[in-house]
Amino acid sequence: MVDVEEGTREKKKFPKVLKIFLISILILFAIVLLSGLMTRQPTFTTLEYKWTIKSDPQKLKEYVEYLSVKSLPRNHRFENGLEETRNYIYQTFKKYGDNVEIEEWSKGGHTFKNISMKIGASEGKMIVIGAHYDVWGDFPGADDNASGVAGLLELARLFSEKKPPIQVELVAYDSEEPPFMGSELMGSFVHARKLKESQREVVGMVCLEMIGYYADEQPMIYTFMSVVYPKKGDFIAVVGRFQDIKMARRFKKAINGRKGVKAVSYNGPKIVGVDLSDQRNYWSEGYEAIMITDTAFLRNPYYHTDKDLPTTLDYQKMASVIDGVFSAVQSFKK
Repeated sequence: MVDVEEGTREKKKFPKVLKIFLISILILFAIVLLSGLMTRQPTFTTLEYKWTIKSDPQKLKEYVEYLSVKSLPRNHRFENGLEETRNYIYQTFKKYGDNVEIEEWSKGGHTFKNISMKIGASEGKMIVIGAHYDVWGDFPGADDNASGVAGLLELARLFSEKKPPIQVELVAYDSEEPPFMGSELMGSFVHARKLKESQREVVGMVCLEMIGYYADEQPMIYTFMSVVYPKKGDFIAVVGRFQDIKMARRFKKAINGRKGVKAVSYNGPKIVGVDLSDQRNYWSEGYEAIMITDTAFLRNPYYHTDKDLPTTLDYQKMASVIDGVFSAVQSFKK
């Protein structure tokens, strides 16, 4: 014989458990959503692009094709390829200004070189924009990172036509890829350390790290990213720590103001991939720094393979990214 009161209690108990479960799911979803929004830092305004000069997609393509086809392989097992790349960058910088320098250091029988160009004000505030020119393995490295270097070379042309209000140093870094990643032999480590010793007023550093590959899908590692970031890989990401929010927002607004490609941002902990490029060495020296990227290995299936070719890149979107960087720099005050 069933106790009527006991059966009633069981019926009442089940809905209560279900209610607690549903509330817990909603709370968890809210936490994930809020975490995502905190790191994505949505903005509702843009910095309008007001310049008549613009990046040339054809020039970007020419730069990428030269770097990823003609000067191969550009790694430290093949000094001739590296030296050809360096000379190409140096000569291109020289077309647009006289203040071009080579920063050199050696270890273990290898000679390393950063190629840099300064343009704009000779004193006061400065900003560093950099990209690494070496490649992992014997691969073409069109996106990684001929695309970033091509952006540097096109910025040299743009800034030569419209001088920035503060000094800009464009730096092509050596030795970013393994086995040098994370070591004191990284070109950006050497440059950031020297910059700190100079005691210049640096407003920040911008790392151009793979800016050319766009796709229909955008894979993500973390759940909260899948909730708040686009599912389609047609955007450029502006990446930094919490401390870099102000700078990230400036560059994101400027890229979105150009209207050729959508920009989103990540500002948060150093999760997978966030510190895997040259901006890491400027963080270590106390500078604000951001990375502008197409999300690298998350999106590009050709990352570190022989299929990372010039034909896989979108040069129109690349040009819009570079225009946005140019516009952001022009928005600084002296």
